[in-house]
Amino acid sequence: MTVTEPAKLRINKAARINPGPISQWFGNLTKKPFTVLIIALLVSLPIGTAVSSLEVGFETRDQLDESIPVVSDFMILADRYESSPAPIYVQFIPNTEIFSSAGWDSIGLIENTIKSTEGTSDVSSIKSTLEYAANSNPEIYQLLDDIQTNPDNDNVWRTFSNWVLLNDTGRELTARYLPENPTQTVIQLSASTIDWKETVIFENRLTDTLTDLNLDGEFGIAGRPLILAQVTEGVASSAVISTGVVAGVILFMLIGLQTVEQKNTRRGFITGLFMWIPLGTVVVWVYGLMGMLGYELNAQTVTIGALTLGLGVDYAVHYAHRYEEERHANPLSTPDVWVSRTTVTTGRAMAGAAITTAGGFAVLNLSGLLPLRLFGQVFLVAISLALLSSLILLPVLLSLRPGEKNLENSTESE
Repeated sequence: MTVTEPAKLRINKAARINPGPISQWFGNLTKKPFTVLIIALLVSLPIGTAVSSLEVGFETRDQLDESIPVVSDFMILADRYESSPAPIYVQFIPNTEIFSSAGWDSIGLIENTIKSTEGTSDVSSIKSTLEYAANSNPEIYQLLDDIQTNPDNDNVWRTFSNWVLLNDTGRELTARYLPENPTQTVIQLSASTIDWKETVIFENRLTDTLTDLNLDGEFGIAGRPLILAQVTEGVASSAVISTGVVAGVILFMLIGLQTVEQKNTRRGFITGLFMWIPLGTVVVWVYGLMGMLGYELNAQTVTIGALTLGLGVDYAVHYAHRYEEERHANPLSTPDVWVSRTTVTTGRAMAGAAITTAGGFAVLNLSGLLPLRLFGQVFLVAISLALLSSLILLPVLLSLRPGEKNLENSTESE
């Protein structure tokens, strides 16, 4: 009986790791590292300065796509016929009774102070509303005349408060300024602010002005424009803080892991730092390009810095680990060879992962919500830059480590 040998499977292509022209080009960059770093610096400077022009957009208008016809028509109608800006309220809680000479005078003082504050309009309170209504209502005129003539008479104030709180006309006029339990009141106003920065400045200016009055009571400022301004200001600061915290944690982790892997504190610190520098550069590029292209930070894009760091560190760790393997497997070679072989293997896998990830986020460009589309576009840029920094800046920096071109001496120093 003849036994037939199984056919041999040709797998020479599956195991091919010979660097091609592209991989060799990346490797040759290590022969002129300072040229690469200078070019990267020259590119980063103008892009980095654009970070200062990055704005935060949380207004309803910023969330709509005006290229859609129905949205464009709505914007035109809103610009032409929309009423005055949303009101701002100054809440006043007097230490005395509202319906007393001291409480009534404090309300008038606050209202007059607000009117004299730059940027305010349409200021109204329970006092000015009743004074205006008194011109056409004799009953209200008589009540106001009584409290002005007898400011220290408790019975007069009691009669006035009963009319305001219990009379239908009184409640209709004063309900928006005074709750049923009259322990506090509000003064309503409008502010001709343009963006969130001016709104924050206006709030600080109004707060300082009211604080200088030394009122016998407490006050607070609230309103939809202020809420949006404070949220926007918080988003702007939290974007910086969160990105800085993530960057610090990643730097600490990289240095710690590399110190253990390299078994040398100095070399581990340098390696971790060099792995971290391209990540920070990418964050600057991403935020700078957003500023240059007019993109805004919103609920979606505010986390782009932290996400870029998280994505980029994955690429950096994979690439650096394979680079060390190639370095120890071919100790007599040079960094350009190690980089070429790393790029054709791990680098190629990283490129494939980046393309698939970018394709997944590209679906967001089909969204009808403008913020989601912007997030998809920005993340595509972030993925591309993270990949390029790991393939270009990272190997150049690794090749500059002390003793990098002499593995034997480097190992002895460790």
